[in-house]
Amino acid sequence: MPDLRDLLASAVTEFQPVHQPEFGQLVRASRRRRQRMFTGSAAAVVVLALGANAVTWGPGPHEPADRAPQAAVEVTGTMRRIGGPMGAAPLGVGGTVRFEDAAGTTVTAEVAADGRFTVAVPAGRYVVTGTPVGTEQASCRAMAPVVVADTRLDGIEIDCHVR
Repeated sequence: MPDLRDLLASAVTEFQPVHQPEFGQLVRASRRRRQRMFTGSAAAVVVLALGANAVTWGPGPHEPADRAPQAAVEVTGTMRRIGGPMGAAPLGVGGTVRFEDAAGTTVTAEVAADGRFTVAVPAGRYVVTGTPVGTEQASCRAMAPVVVADTRLDGIEIDCHVR
């Protein structure tokens, strides 16, 4: 009768992979996949923004560089807490949101407890930050500067990263 160790040893070799890549190879492959995914996502965002005429590259041929201020445009979005325990879904947080343009002009608005906000700002390019309830300084921000065109802009996301 065969020994139990002999049976287990043959079972282990039967289920062992033929080739296991080195750890460094696995890390490099993971980085390449993430970079391809990020590049593809960034390209999709640019294409969508250009298609929706939401991106402006400065004054056009028919617009003077020193044009008069425009009427305010309605912008909506959410401020949300991201991160925390593995698998935790983003959670809307209340507080205030601040839109600041290159000249230093700021517009602030209140954020509801569920994280939603609506604010009216002139068309332009803004750095958007948020301050959650219970904190004294801005610790949240939009991933990139927000460009507001002459029409309503929906879906701004301000992320508060939990460490």
